[in-house]
Amino acid sequence: MKYFIKNILSLVCALLLLGATILPPEKCTIEILQYGKPIEVQNTIVALEKDSFQIRITLKNQDGVFMNASFNSDYYDTKNHEKIKDYEWLGSKVMAESNFNANRQLFIHDENLSYLFYDPNKNWHRFDKDVIVHKKEVIATKSVQYFYDGETMPIKNINKPVYLFFFATKKWRGKHTPKELGRLKLKLVWK
Repeated sequence: MKYFIKNILSLVCALLLLGATILPPEKCTIEILQYGKPIEVQNTIVALEKDSFQIRITLKNQDGVFMNASFNSDYYDTKNHEKIKDYEWLGSKVMAESNFNANRQLFIHDENLSYLFYDPNKNWHRFDKDVIVHKKEVIATKSVQYFYDGETMPIKNINKPVYLFFFATKKWRGKHTPKELGRLKLKLVWK
């Protein structure tokens, strides 16, 4: 009973902090950190200093999570009940990023996606090198010092919001597009 109440309270707190998102916390949680501390989310808005930050993703029995980062709010504006644009073409919309996040860049693109995953059978991934694995839970961080949209842009030069749109899916099986499990929208604004 104590475990059940603790889980319910955790879920309620997560929903309050994340602005009623539908990304299931039993599969994936996402936090934005700056200076080593989690930043409070207020109604999907994350206010950051114009300095490096981290995206910390906890995958729980989940291979990975898709992410779109854009100066355009098209994905972000997708209603929770609406189909994600070009969902059936997910596999062809994923961009290749540097192994172990060596360049500390966050790809900015209106259409394409990143797939942030961890596979213990591969000797590479898109997160920072120090990934924590405990049984079926993976805690990984993507540090961001620059944005990249064809050219590298330091964070200090950005004066417009960055829209982050995350979503998780069931595991890919053959050629069939997997079912969506949930999504999370965050808007990064600068202090």
